[in-house]
Amino acid sequence: VFKSIVAAFIIAAVMSVIHLIKYKQLFYRLHYLVSYIQTNTSYNNPNQGKGIPPYYDVKRDGYQGVIHFSAAILAAVLLQIIFRI
Repeated sequence: VFKSIVAAFIIAAVMSVIHLIKYKQLFYRLHYLVSYIQTNTSYNNPNQGKGIPPYYDVKRDGYQGVIHFSAAILAAVLLQIIFRI
């Protein structure tokens, strides 16, 4: 089970990068991630005391940036069955 979980995370990471490159959002999302981290770790955080805002908001970002983790799990399990890793 542990090997399947690790394989699923690796497969999902590869799927995510391919998805970001395909939709030409890789640099936009990396810039957004850096900005998000800087905003939420700074001393003058505008959300101080209100909790950490969600990184991904469907209303703002839509479903274009979403991948299905179940596909990565399926691929990992199939790799386990086929190659007996």
